[in-house]
Amino acid sequence: MTKKKRSPAQKLAREIQANTGKPYMVCLAEAQQRLATADGSAPPVQCPAPEEQQP
Repeated sequence: MTKKKRSPAQKLAREIQANTGKPYMVCLAEAQQRLATADGSAPPVQCPAPEEQQP
């Protein structure tokens, strides 16, 4: 059996998820949007980190 290869959007989604900690489906939607608008030619843009709660 052969492994299914991940799409560029899925790879980018995992990268975004690792950087931000957002749920995978949210990152996947964001990755697909980035690839659609930038055609993958633009360098990845850092997502803002989740805001830390102030005591």
